Amino acid sequence: MTLQPIAAQPIDADLWWIVYLRGALVDRSESYASGVYFDRAVPPTRRDRITYA
Repeated sequence: MTLQPIAAQPIDADLWWIVYLRGALVDRSESYASGVYFDRAVPPTRRDRITYA
């Protein structure tokens, strides 16, 4: 019997960073951290502050 490596799941890096940054900024009270929107795509209506991953 030969040992086979376990299949690794691909990591969605964009989604990982979006979730991480949303969680890191949700409880911050500083003005630079409030109202920041993270997403992969450009929304149909422009927001005041936006970061594209």
